[in-house]
Amino acid sequence: MILDLKAKLIGAGVVGLAFLSLLAVTGWLLNSRDLLQQEVGELEQSIAQLTQAAADREAENHDLRAEMAVRDALVVQAQRDRQAADADARQARAQLQEALTHDECAHTDHPDAVTDSLRRHRSGGEDSNRVPNAPDRPDGAHPDA
Repeated sequence: MILDLKAKLIGAGVVGLAFLSLLAVTGWLLNSRDLLQQEVGELEQSIAQLTQAAADREAENHDLRAEMAVRDALVVQAQRDRQAADADARQARAQLQEALTHDECAHTDHPDAVTDSLRRHRSGGEDSNRVPNAPDRPDGAHPDA
């Protein structure tokens, strides 16, 4: 009987110890679950913030792409305009050269005073914006005459 009693006490002790162990493990698992649920909530909040940030960046990228397309079109138009202006300038230069080829005055020597006066007016000298008066002209004639 004593052995039965000892065996029953040992069995009750083992069952009690197992029950206490089961309670401790259950408490630990519940605590871990709460911590994991808190972490999941934080991660979900981070995901939501990152998703919003990505959407904002995508909208900015879309706006920038549209602006770049407009600027590219403006650059292309400016290049075309410049090419057209260059072509017009080349054509005008060619026409002037052709006109000067047969001009006797263009190939004659001029006095140094005439050359100096032309250079002064071309380079924006102090007299370049002044309309010459009759007294300044060697022949005394008015320029509009």
